[in-house]
Amino acid sequence: MTNNNDKYVISLYDYTGEALKPWAEAGYQCIAYDIQHDNTVVETFEGGGSIMYKQADLHNMATLDKIHDSFDDLVGHGSVTFAMAFPVCTDMAVSGAAHFKRKRERDPCSNVKPLTMPYGVLNYSKHSTVHTL
Repeated sequence: MTNNNDKYVISLYDYTGEALKPWAEAGYQCIAYDIQHDNTVVETFEGGGSIMYKQADLHNMATLDKIHDSFDDLVGHGSVTFAMAFPVCTDMAVSGAAHFKRKRERDPCSNVKPLTMPYGVLNYSKHSTVHTL
């Protein structure tokens, strides 16, 4: 079995951690960032991996900067293997379409911010290589 203890998976806008569980079970160290987390909690798995749930307001650029800066401490000599994001549905999905016009009037970039802000955090980390589809 491959040792994945020095490999990290990052999930943004992730309260449940469900998408991270298969990674943690395979031995990866996972971090779930979401505004709804009250405190930092770590859940460990038999495969040697873990999920660290961390509170973060991912709509705040200062918070994103702190996450980026914390990669050296959190990841150390490891590498970010995979990253995912589940932006707020009212920002991205059809369920939020009723709010799109009002949001665009307030902020013309509102429809791209949920994608570009997290991408920036991961893209500039020396511990990861970001590929987009």
